[in-house]
Amino acid sequence: MILLVLLFPLFSVFGLDAGKLWEHYKRSFVSEEGFVVDPYNQYRVTSEAQGYTLTIAVLANDKETFYRVWEWTRKHLRRRDGLFAWLWVNGFVADENNATDADLFIAYALLLAGERWGDENLKREAESILKEVKKLTLPFCPSDFVLLPAKRGFVGEDTLKVKVAYYVPFIFRKLSGFPWEGLYEQTYELYRIEGLSTDLGYDIFEKEFRKGELIDADGLRVLVYAYIDDKKKFYELKGTFLPLYEFYKRKGYIPDKFNYRSGEHSREGVPFCFYYFFGELYGDASLLEKFKEGLKHDKKNYYCYALLLLTLLHAESG
Repeated sequence: MILLVLLFPLFSVFGLDAGKLWEHYKRSFVSEEGFVVDPYNQYRVTSEAQGYTLTIAVLANDKETFYRVWEWTRKHLRRRDGLFAWLWVNGFVADENNATDADLFIAYALLLAGERWGDENLKREAESILKEVKKLTLPFCPSDFVLLPAKRGFVGEDTLKVKVAYYVPFIFRKLSGFPWEGLYEQTYELYRIEGLSTDLGYDIFEKEFRKGELIDADGLRVLVYAYIDDKKKFYELKGTFLPLYEFYKRKGYIPDKFNYRSGEHSREGVPFCFYYFFGELYGDASLLEKFKEGLKHDKKNYYCYALLLLTLLHAESG
């Protein structure tokens, strides 16, 4: 109920209707076969898009779409270890490496669907995926939890590479026990880092996280995930992206890429949906107006429609 109050502006001021948004999403991005395309990235298919769509479908109580997307995902992206290849292009898997956040979203969706529709097989599928994800969670004393973004490519001699937006608090909160409770606590310790970067490093000898220099739209998803998870914790993140808000006040837009150290930035702005979350965070109506304009004109932005639907439907279900 708290989230419904928080999201009141989304429903009233901008007239967002989750059902209509979902129908637009399905028409624009979900194929008859069950794969989900991103028009702004050469119509590629990712495990992230499949995981987002599965989650949205179960929250929308759209059983037909859920099972169609799940069957395609299971058939075309699932690897021998039970995780999912992250990239599919032109009818083939283009990169067999997994993306751990996508694996989490797929498992989360399967759990929700199993509970909602009484499908025990979906619950077993979810548990199998989570068992593999646990292998990518490395605990360090006294209380650090490093979630590897994939099975390959993120382990160095003395540093582990971390993607901050792969920590998804509302998924960890849904789960129980080790390591999920520790990951939930770790999530907000990372989210509160001032000048938070998309990629972090974890020094395995010093046992500490170290931020990088660059923030982009991938990393900014932490605002959305905190917004979905906990109203109070969301508003505690004002210091996290303050340099981006200060840039906006000077330049009139939020750059899609921003280097904290050098000040270098892209001329392209962030996807339109992030203006809503920045507007809410900093209480700035001008940001909400930019969101309104983007919503009116940008109909092919898979990324934003997915994030908005996740937000709205979690509110309705919560």
